[in-house]
Amino acid sequence: MSKKSFCGGGQKTFTSKWYAGKEVAQRTELLSLSVEKVIQEAYQFQEDWQNAGLGFLQDLLSQFSPDLAPLLQNFSQLESLVSPESFKNMTRMVRGQMTLWDVALQMQKPLPVVVADILPLLRQGIIELREIDDLPAPLPSACCSADHSSYTRQNADRLH
Repeated sequence: MSKKSFCGGGQKTFTSKWYAGKEVAQRTELLSLSVEKVIQEAYQFQEDWQNAGLGFLQDLLSQFSPDLAPLLQNFSQLESLVSPESFKNMTRMVRGQMTLWDVALQMQKPLPVVVADILPLLRQGIIELREIDDLPAPLPSACCSADHSSYTRQNADRLH
């Protein structure tokens, strides 16, 4: 577990906890969650988002959602603004194929921190956000017979 603190100019500070590499069986986790707990966590996330000063994104970008995918629009401008290592990492992450949620997961950073990091690039038009299709739902393990193995492998390959 690592703790990250975020504080922008004149904005309140919040701390989030990130459990990198923590593997939890998705199906078991879903079964154990109560509706009340999910709602409570959603309200807490919204409060953290607002406290980080990111609430204005709704006004700045109509229909803003962390389900949107960042897409690099201007390679040369980005290259002139960041270090070679950052450029390499960013060009890998902002190809319009992963949502902001996915990018945060890959970078092992909380979503508000990732959004705050790319916000200047969004404002400058170097990165834009676009909608992408959802991945197909995984097959339940009980029905994964030999007939479905190629479908399952294709989905697994798509995720990596």
